[in-house]
Amino acid sequence: MKIKMFFPNFLLVLFIASFALSCSNDDQKDVEPTISADEIARINELVAADLMVQFKVADPSYSKEVKFTSTAVEIIDGEYFLVSTSSELKTTTLLKVVETTQENKLALSLVDAGVSCTSKVCISGLGCTPNSSNLSCRECPGGDCARTITLDVDL
Repeated sequence: MKIKMFFPNFLLVLFIASFALSCSNDDQKDVEPTISADEIARINELVAADLMVQFKVADPSYSKEVKFTSTAVEIIDGEYFLVSTSSELKTTTLLKVVETTQENKLALSLVDAGVSCTSKVCISGLGCTPNSSNLSCRECPGGDCARTITLDVDL
């Protein structure tokens, strides 16, 4: 009699297990990562402050404030970038995807990967973008690409 009861229970457990596995987080693979407004503001503030220092060193009389007027996330060659522009500058910041938990659910977020590249000449096109393999900048034809390290470091 125990054998007869074991088989239906086994099938029930097998059915429940297969259902649970089919409802796993596989659907998370199709979810696009997002970036918070706070992260965008933090990145833009770090880059603007560093650029002001670089511009002042090059020209002590420089007094214009670096202010980005538009910001967008772009995918270039399969990698995520935050592209911030002003009337004179284009800054491209390398982003990385991290898993986070939001409202008890797994989410994909974009955060600063540590390097930004800024140009006055290459304001259009793909020049002056971060190279993820060594945190350098890909040069643009104008050659005015400035690198900013934006990674937070605890000292």
